[in-house]
Amino acid sequence: MINLTGNPDTKDRNSGLQHETPGGTPITVAILNYRRLPELSRLLQTVSAQEYRPVQVIVVDNNSGPDILPLIRRKSSGCTLIELADNVGTSARNRAIGAASSEIVVMLDNDVSLADSSALREIAAAFDRHPNAGCINFGINNPGTNERSARDWCHPWVHDRRDCWDRQTTFISEGACAFRRSVFNAVEPYWDALFINMEGADLAFRMLEAGFEIWYTPAVEVHHFLSDETREGGRDFYHNPRNLILLGYRDIPASRLFGFLAPRLAALAWCSLLRGYFSKFIAGVWGGLTYVARARHVRRPVRQETMDKFDQLRSDARSRVSRLVQYWKCVG
Repeated sequence: MINLTGNPDTKDRNSGLQHETPGGTPITVAILNYRRLPELSRLLQTVSAQEYRPVQVIVVDNNSGPDILPLIRRKSSGCTLIELADNVGTSARNRAIGAASSEIVVMLDNDVSLADSSALREIAAAFDRHPNAGCINFGINNPGTNERSARDWCHPWVHDRRDCWDRQTTFISEGACAFRRSVFNAVEPYWDALFINMEGADLAFRMLEAGFEIWYTPAVEVHHFLSDETREGGRDFYHNPRNLILLGYRDIPASRLFGFLAPRLAALAWCSLLRGYFSKFIAGVWGGLTYVARARHVRRPVRQETMDKFDQLRSDARSRVSRLVQYWKCVG
């Protein structure tokens, strides 16, 4: 496994916040941050309000810049603040994994917040219920309506707010999930080549390959505020096709590669054309192909048995029409 702690050009500011966890498994809450000071402040407040106290709170800052970093330091007082010298995207979460002192690591993006004070208790209970679970995914709600966010729903079944039971899934909800830290002794952590988008999909294949289970637990809920700050319009139409090609090349067996990529790329192309971002889609496809051409060493496809497990978990998948609608909601 790669060294999770690894970058000499970073600074760790650890003020040593350590809460006792009464009668439960210690938890680390790891927050990925880039600017968005109000959102970070709101999230930290919901973490502080938890009944089940975390042992450790880590904020990994993706080089927010000299204008805002002093304010982030102030807001993160009492937390472990890891300041990165560059914006490395979602692979910055690897630094939190390396610094975590607990077996359960909750991964949150800065524009989500925990919906109620029982969230951490429910996370610990979910791992107790599912001893083979490497990852637990949360229910992601719109903050205004408190209904499930259709944009953030990528599990293989049609979402229904009345779903009140845990289900195994093939999807990792990026920025709203929790891991057993020991998973990363067997599975490579977040792939830095992806930067943003689909990092959870790559990690899910690696976890299934290693024999871990991935669960959706609706008892844990977060609100996703979908902050526009740092969110460039149409960015998903570049990153999604690029990263889909990287994901397919790295993880999918040759016999399944065309069937995996073709319908997904076609759906992204259709959505980008209708939304007026087709040029970004083309740039993303080209970016993916050029990366693969110069980095052929990254190919490590999963076994056929893993793909069979993937198919089994998606056996009650949504129709192709509903998947096309989902792409429309998720991108742009």
